[in-house]
Amino acid sequence: MPGFKRATVAVALLVQCAWAADEVSISAAEKQLFTTDHLSDLPQAATLRYDFVKSGTLEKGYKDDVTMSVGKSQSNGGGKHVSVKFLNGDHRVELPELDDARGNPIVMFFLEHDVREMQRITRGQSNYYRRRIRVALADHATSRPVTFDWGGHAVKGTVIEVEPYRDDPVKQRFEKYANKKYEFTLSDEVPGSIYKLRTIMGTPGAEVGSGGSPVLVEEVLTLRGVDR
Repeated sequence: MPGFKRATVAVALLVQCAWAADEVSISAAEKQLFTTDHLSDLPQAATLRYDFVKSGTLEKGYKDDVTMSVGKSQSNGGGKHVSVKFLNGDHRVELPELDDARGNPIVMFFLEHDVREMQRITRGQSNYYRRRIRVALADHATSRPVTFDWGGHAVKGTVIEVEPYRDDPVKQRFEKYANKKYEFTLSDEVPGSIYKLRTIMGTPGAEVGSGGSPVLVEEVLTLRGVDR
């Protein structure tokens, strides 16, 4: 069992490195998602709570929850000590606690869940999907302003969008699932800066999310509140 635990932690650390941004050639979208200090305005002790909903025609949907506990950095650095409980049961994503974290790791957990789901339904390789998402964020991300309700008030934010598989030269291997869009909604006016993370997968050949196109899979993670 100790050996299994060490192996699990080692794999988890490799996953974190896979999502870590390269400061030398980082895009604006990557900076907003991975290296911006999302946690600086949180108190030394806080718990952020998120709702997770999966729906669509491909398979049975479900609702679940995610919690992120934030505390004082154990190394007395400028970041926070963070532990995340991402989903439950068979859906749970296990990664080790982070110390001196600055970027909100909920993005990494959501994307890690996503690539594992892509691996499950396509029988492809998770590293391939991670790479496609990072390339899309580096080279093809778009952003737009958005206003949404938070705590009874209208707040301003930004939505970053990517479609990693639209121009994938080998997408015929998973054509049914290639029509997929990722949306990241951020705002400095909400705790942890990450308000909503969403993926939506439509039918092949149709515009993602169009009214006449059945949704195969949609997954949405939304900030519900914070306990201080």
